[in-house]
Amino acid sequence: MNGIGDGSGCFIYEDPQEATHKHLTVWYHRPRCFGPETPIVMLLHGQDRAASYFRDCWREHAERIGFLAVAPEFDSASFPGSEAYNRGNVIAAKGGADAVNPRRLWTYGIVDRVFERVRSMTGSQRTAFSLFGHSAGAQFAHRYLALTDGACVDLAIAANAGWYMVPRRDLPFPAGLGGLEVDDGAVARFFGRPLVLLLGDADTDTHADGLMQSPEAVAQGPNRFARGQYYFALCRQEAASMGTEFGWRVVVAPDVGHKDNEVAGPAAELIAAHLAGLASPEPDR
Repeated sequence: MNGIGDGSGCFIYEDPQEATHKHLTVWYHRPRCFGPETPIVMLLHGQDRAASYFRDCWREHAERIGFLAVAPEFDSASFPGSEAYNRGNVIAAKGGADAVNPRRLWTYGIVDRVFERVRSMTGSQRTAFSLFGHSAGAQFAHRYLALTDGACVDLAIAANAGWYMVPRRDLPFPAGLGGLEVDDGAVARFFGRPLVLLLGDADTDTHADGLMQSPEAVAQGPNRFARGQYYFALCRQEAASMGTEFGWRVVVAPDVGHKDNEVAGPAAELIAAHLAGLASPEPDR
């Protein structure tokens, strides 16, 4: 229907906000039960940019739970390196470390615009989506929530990020918020978001390929599992000191390492529980 039929496929999305007219291949799996109220889950792949495989890891879960899985492909030609993908194209590539791009050019907003395109293509009545990112996609997910309104996200899961952006203005982006116009209200909103840090307890390789080894990253811990625990504790403490709501959870996935197919199952169960909660009637008061 309208370019997104039952089963697995893809379509080309041209982002109208990008001065360079970037195109993305968007991979999807539409379950047989799809209807106007079927939930939508946006999936953010890792640094390998293997969005089609990432979608494949979620097909069974999309059918079983009943949601439309959507995986935009941030290919390396249009979104080169970490700066353009998981760091959101926030810093201008040729402008020096402190040259911030206009927000309309940040990569983060593409997720919301792809969601709107999917809604129009399918006739979906959903006004919110769940967001899952693994590895580099988890870096994207938590920075997206911190630096945008993210108003359409009803649940975000960041799994096994290599390192995190801490809520400190004395550290320059992407290690912190330094150089960006982010006030205390935005930080408080970030802390109040429904964010799950999903950590595989077997993701403990201290010299894993692609694991950031900068001083700022190493200060967060020796491996991805440790860094996720550090980040959760740090942000919970900061939220308490600000006297603001803290809506995050940390969930440990036993015997799960740094593989897309391993982490998809625990993440899918979190989404299933979330969707079941949304479908439950309000209790009598």
